[in-house]
Amino acid sequence: MKMTNENVWEHFYKKNESFSLGFSYYIFGIFGKEVDEDKIWKDGERIISLLHPKKNDKILDACCGSFGRITIPAAKRNLRVTSVDISPTAIKLLKNRLERFKLSKKCILRKADVKKLPFSNNYFDKVFLLNTPHFQDLDKIIKEISRVTKKNGLLFINFKNSESFANYFYKNPFFQRILVGKIKMYFYPLDELKRNFTKYGLQIVDAYSVFSPFPFYMNLPLTLKQRIMKRAHGLYTNAHTWDLLIKKL
Repeated sequence: MKMTNENVWEHFYKKNESFSLGFSYYIFGIFGKEVDEDKIWKDGERIISLLHPKKNDKILDACCGSFGRITIPAAKRNLRVTSVDISPTAIKLLKNRLERFKLSKKCILRKADVKKLPFSNNYFDKVFLLNTPHFQDLDKIIKEISRVTKKNGLLFINFKNSESFANYFYKNPFFQRILVGKIKMYFYPLDELKRNFTKYGLQIVDAYSVFSPFPFYMNLPLTLKQRIMKRAHGLYTNAHTWDLLIKKL
């Protein structure tokens, strides 16, 4: 069977289903299996607050994963959130988490590919897309995310910097296979991102840059990773990750 993007992610979530965990377990589990859900959702709350959502805003958590980094805290805030993922198992695991907190009726879960979202044009006020390092078709994804966002709507998207030394080993196919497994990662220069944003009517309005002193930062336990990583307000070309706040013009 050809390993499509959907096959890879479904295999990944099924492999970790017994732990009811998702991406963080797979990567950070090299040094330990501990995953702190509360810290993940606290970080999601921080991200949500950056876009200042209003009560009646329609919110999209694209590629929500099984943890629902955005979905869980958004539902707890009684926001109107729709969450999509290409993996049925990820959706099932997230549904279980929502039911644990009696939040399942406060959001909509759908299986969908971010490159072909089942929503009309200009539908969402706020869009969150946190797994872009795993997307190869940057042009298609930016085009589709822009399509479903309302004019003057806001987006939060993160990217891995192709020119950062901290990402050197993750960019190398040989080391990437060892460090990350079958889930491929993609890195982009800032100029390419800006060209795609301009092409589809998007503009960066704010940014946060993330730095790490270690080249294998993604393979550290989540708690340690959060301690050593530094986040700076602004768009720095030497950061390994950019958290971008974007406006639909």
